Amino acid sequence: CRYFAAPDDSLDDSTMTMPVATVTSRIRVRGHHSASLRWDRFFASKSTGSASGSGGILHHEWISEGKIRKDGPGAPPDTDSRTVVFLHGLLGSGKNLRMPAKRLTQAHPNLNALLIDLRGHGNTSASDTLGLASSDATHHSHTLQSCADDVVRAVKHLGMVGPSHSPVGIVGHSFGGRTALQYVHSLLHSSADHPDDDDVHPPLSTYILDAVPGHAHASVADVVDKVSSVEMPIGSKKELISELMEKRGVDEDIALWMTTNLVKSPCGQGFDWTFDLDVARGILDDFPK
Repeated sequence: CRYFAAPDDSLDDSTMTMPVATVTSRIRVRGHHSASLRWDRFFASKSTGSASGSGGILHHEWISEGKIRKDGPGAPPDTDSRTVVFLHGLLGSGKNLRMPAKRLTQAHPNLNALLIDLRGHGNTSASDTLGLASSDATHHSHTLQSCADDVVRAVKHLGMVGPSHSPVGIVGHSFGGRTALQYVHSLLHSSADHPDDDDVHPPLSTYILDAVPGHAHASVADVVDKVSSVEMPIGSKKELISELMEKRGVDEDIALWMTTNLVKSPCGQGFDWTFDLDVARGILDDFPK
């Protein structure tokens, strides 16, 4: 395992994110497979292309040459580069993977990293992603397949289609890893053996971090249950840590990480979660299927 500590600029105040252990799982995609190389070297060896388009359904940010692109969402910042998509874990957001994305793009300027906030996480609300009013979105509509479909739509909306422009790789952590595999599966089966230039093509390589098949570990559901029991909005990050550690027995590292998933409440008093717990529970229920 190789561990990545989160960079200071991905955190809120003095908090920290939990380490991400990079445990890679190799899969074959259209005759290509990942060699026994570090994933950054593998992606960097691929040819470059162009992409066009703007906007996007899922909230996202670009990282190029080790830096966050400041001009906001849109098409890839360099038309002569290729893209690697990064998908975060449950209750997280794209910013959790800024460190590996920065390292990859700094070492290999021909690559851009697209960090996505999956449905109901970070700055992507479930209703915006689904195109439905909140009352129409049901617990059972939040599945790995629906999350993968969201990613395909966002990538296509950004103009990353065809053999030369589609993302060259995808990296997924935990829940993001499961979503990445579903994304590849969907692309492999959506257009048989002959995708055209208007389709998103499967990535040449897929890397899965801290994800295993089957049921989620019991500790994951336990954390979701304990987080769900915290009354929101909460007055401060210090108060949240106390609620989780002292009253609910949550590990200190997890409690500290949870403070990075807070946003100021619209009412102006305290903080709310950046994620939608109904979405998280729906996704968690879909894991064994």
